[in-house]
Amino acid sequence: MSKANTTTRIMFAVLVTTTIMYAFTLGPPVLLNPVKAQEATNNNTIADTGTIAISDNLTFANPFYEATSGKVISQRILGTSEGSPQVELSTIQDATMQGVGNVTNLATWTNTLKPDKSIYATGKGVITTENGEMATWVGNDIGRSDDKGVITYKGLIFFNTVNSTSTSGKNLAFLNNMEALFMTKVNINSSERPQVTKMWEWK
Repeated sequence: MSKANTTTRIMFAVLVTTTIMYAFTLGPPVLLNPVKAQEATNNNTIADTGTIAISDNLTFANPFYEATSGKVISQRILGTSEGSPQVELSTIQDATMQGVGNVTNLATWTNTLKPDKSIYATGKGVITTENGEMATWVGNDIGRSDDKGVITYKGLIFFNTVNSTSTSGKNLAFLNNMEALFMTKVNINSSERPQVTKMWEWK
């Protein structure tokens, strides 16, 4: 056997041994224990101590937030590197919230335009009630356009703080630490880019 073949076999043995030792330092994964993988129950709970259950408890009944009037109020180019332009948009929406009434949602989004014509966006904003209560949020979404010039954004928003200029602040208290799914449709054929949005609590 040649010296080159011997060296190759030694390197391969070392690689396999290292991989196996690393796998066991992480604990026995599902791929190394197919019997436990077959013990999954109908509610996605694996019958083994130390595992977790995945709930299917998504609520899509009535949206708690609906905006039928919204528009872009400013925009600017942030970058054009690697064929993926970044555009910053500021938007404002007039909306209604269940149990609250009329609110205004002021937001700033950073849109990254992908080569496949999809849009990845990160945003932040402030929701304000008529009596001055305020809730802040951060969010992410993916937008895709149709052949009619309407972009549909689907994403997730985190309401991470609640502030208030009123004495109670109770109307928006339910938003504190809430996660919400949302959908926004934007008509890009209009210069003001009118938009509508709905949000659902993710329980």
